[in-house]
Amino acid sequence: MIFFLEGVPFYKPDIKNTHERISHMLDYNYGNLYYSFFRRDALFEKSVSFFSLLNPISLNEIPLFLFVLVKGQFRVLPLIGFYKKTNNLTYAQAKWEKQGGKLPNSKGIRYFKSLPKILHYHMFALKDIADTIDLLSIDQTIKHSLKIKARDNIIKHFTYFITRQKPKFF
Repeated sequence: MIFFLEGVPFYKPDIKNTHERISHMLDYNYGNLYYSFFRRDALFEKSVSFFSLLNPISLNEIPLFLFVLVKGQFRVLPLIGFYKKTNNLTYAQAKWEKQGGKLPNSKGIRYFKSLPKILHYHMFALKDIADTIDLLSIDQTIKHSLKIKARDNIIKHFTYFITRQKPKFF
């Protein structure tokens, strides 16, 4: 498999404002950020572990990122620190997520039968994201706007699954 870049929008972010930092994450998140180093105090608040708040149905990575980002800055180093072994289907999906184009492996009735499961996952992921935003120590008006952004991004993302096409990004 050929390596492809992820995380370019996070190489040099200098976003001081918490709202803008979280908004940036909602627009440009990607799953491999999950395989990172985090300061321990960024994962806990008042003796509550972020991990105790996770919904086991979605296990979406975005709530973790939001929980950490409210604490401060983040930085992605543009170098490969480790390799993750994956299968061709997962690799093709991840590449599509970042580069766009025609959704791979989306032919036939089996794909269309999988759409309810994909919708179910995205609904739970959105609930987890909204619940996490509610827990953040930020202004209620900002929470509301972030939840709208999250909802709109999830709808757009699911629409790409339905149409099996995503705008190309380079």
